[in-house]
Amino acid sequence: MADFDSYSDRRSLVSNDPDESHTGETNFISHSPQCKVYKRRWYVLFVFSLTSIVSNWMWNTWSPIQRPCRIVFGWQRWTILLLSSLGAIGPILGAAPSTWLMDTKGLRLSVLITSSLLLAGKIIQIIPFSNATLRTVIIFLGHLITMLPSFIANGGPPVVSSTWFPPKERTTATAIGTLAANLGSALAFFIGPLMMPITVKDADNTKLNLTNQEFNMVEIKIIHYFYVQIGPSAFLFLCVIVYFPSKPPLPPSIAALMKTRTKIGYKRGLGMLLHNRPYWLLVLVVSLSFGIYFGWTSVLDLAVQPFSIDAKTSGLLGTAGSLACIFSGVLIARSADFFKYWTKNILVVLFIGTVGMQLIFTLTCSRILPFFKEILFGSIIISGLLFNGTLALLFELIMECVYPIGEATAVGVGLVFGNVVILLFDVTFMLPLSDVRWMNWLCVGGIGVCVPLLLLYKSQYQRLDQDFDRD
Repeated sequence: MADFDSYSDRRSLVSNDPDESHTGETNFISHSPQCKVYKRRWYVLFVFSLTSIVSNWMWNTWSPIQRPCRIVFGWQRWTILLLSSLGAIGPILGAAPSTWLMDTKGLRLSVLITSSLLLAGKIIQIIPFSNATLRTVIIFLGHLITMLPSFIANGGPPVVSSTWFPPKERTTATAIGTLAANLGSALAFFIGPLMMPITVKDADNTKLNLTNQEFNMVEIKIIHYFYVQIGPSAFLFLCVIVYFPSKPPLPPSIAALMKTRTKIGYKRGLGMLLHNRPYWLLVLVVSLSFGIYFGWTSVLDLAVQPFSIDAKTSGLLGTAGSLACIFSGVLIARSADFFKYWTKNILVVLFIGTVGMQLIFTLTCSRILPFFKEILFGSIIISGLLFNGTLALLFELIMECVYPIGEATAVGVGLVFGNVVILLFDVTFMLPLSDVRWMNWLCVGGIGVCVPLLLLYKSQYQRLDQDFDRD
């Protein structure tokens, strides 16, 4: 790693302007002839957040509407799980080219390719085929195409924040980009079931209880739903084409400026990560928490079906859990921006709270606790409030640990393993004799293990130490 740790090196990069901002015991140098913060950063964050919204809406397409899809396409439970598993297979296959694109070619080309594939994959799915098998294959192909670049949508927020935002806004920007994914998932939980006819909300995978007219109506509604998803995809593609720069003319912080001077290549960065033990501890936390929680939410309808919870209620549960996290996640991240060296402690508290709420939800579903919908909604909403603030903070903790290695590469490894966990989660329940009732217990245990792992981690803040006078 290049030697740029000295205080004198940092001071040489800034002007002697006496107007410097102060925060507590540290002094962040905000005026530099080689650093500048641009207002257009919020537009860049908006477009990138829209990318995440669209990508995760498509990722969560199938679970909320699995019952009407089973009627129209003749699918079984394992078909839905296999289709959902493409949401994990796609990022795994696309991880290497995605991280390489972001770290070497920049944000513009990465997001342009992502928006193109999201639009193309969805258009493919509306091509009409009379043959049921061929139609299913085309739907699978289209879904795989939309999922291949999803790593960029989910792993890119740290790249956007470090490239465009100053230290006092980095965690908040990462949180906004990360939590946009939850808005996409919430749209799938809400709009999907809302567009489906009432006649199939409680139907099994059979069309015997539907007339031909009702059956055709269900099929039309599913296609209309695909058209609804195409609209935001086309708008996103247009936004990127019109204006979406890779980086600002000048970096927003001393750390960002220093990083451009180290010139750590993609291969060298991977080699450095392999020997960074604290980093791998954080990767394990990300893999378990991200993989299990989002694997669980992607098949939430199946997870609660054995407990006599209908599709409408499961859809509302998913919507509530996804939306709850957005505002709290930004608030938590904003707090972390003010209490910068407390990130690990905040994470421990959030994980403990999440485990408690997931345990209450699981005990309620199993009827060990009295069954009330109010308890179900309350526990899953509070769980969403707590858990979804963790991913942005984990991303920031990883960035501090591995700086100045490329953000996409460092975060990418954790997300790849997280998607492997999601894939294992889905594949397990494709087995004919599998019992989905223990899915909720797996979520409780998997997230619970993250607490002692975090306690073992010794905090490092290498990037913050570059931006602040902390020697």
